[in-house]
Parts: sequence; structure tokens; C-alpha cells
Amino acid sequence: GKGFKTAMSSLDVGRLLIAAQALGIAQGAFDQTVEYMKQRKQFGRSLDRFQALAFEMANMMTRIDGSRFLLYNACNTRDRAAAGDKSAEGQLSVTAAQAKLSCSETASLINAADLRISNHSPGRICTGGNSPERRLSG
Repeated sequence: GKGFKTAMSSLDVGRLLIAAQALGIAQGAFDQTVEYMKQRKQFGRSLDRFQALAFEMANMMTRIDGSRFLLYNACNTRDRAAAGDKSAEGQLSVTAAQAKLSCSETASLINAADLRISNHSPGRICTGGNSPERRLSG
């Protein structure tokens, strides 16, 4: 009689794991973009000194922080549910789904912004700068 409940609990944990992975991807891409903007010069200034780009970076950080909050909230709900809190058990599926959605969308948006700002191939994010194009170009 507990099979369905166990299956749903497993799905909720999976959602939390996916959300955490997506959040890590978003944070990594953001950190790479910040470093690139500090190093890249345009018109005698580093890119982080341009107001439009600074606003974009602030929006990106806000998205990451919001997603992180949703993930932490969902993990806290999971901990409470595991401890026997009945109200947390009822909230877990919703909070886990919210965290997964937010973190996944944030990872996609941040990676797209990183590619747009840094003008590099997607391999730079996935392989730490060791993309096939870069290896072939020497």
C-alpha cells in the first residue's frame, strides 16, 4: 500500500537533484561571465564598467539567488517531510517542482547570456575552454 507514496517521494528527490545540478551550471556560467567581463576591454574599459552589461549581470544574479532560495526551501520542506511533518509532505511535490523549473530555466537563460556576452562557442562552458574548435585552431 505504500508503493505510490514511495514512487512520488523518489520523483521529488529527483527533482531536487536536477534543480541543484541546474543551479550549479547557472552559477558556473555566471562566474565565467564575470571573469570574462573583468578581463575583456572595449573602448579602453573592461566590460564590467558598461552600465547595460552591469544591469544584465544584476538581473542574472537576481535570478540565480531566487532559484537558490526556491531550491533551499524545497530541500527544507523535504527534510521536514522526512522527519514526519504532514504539512511538509503535502507541500513537497509543489516546492520540488518549483525549484526544478526555476533552476532549469535560470541555467538556460544564464548560459545564453554568457554565450552572448563572451561570444564563445558553447564548448567553452561544457568543457572548460577545451572545445573541439579551440583544439583545432591551436
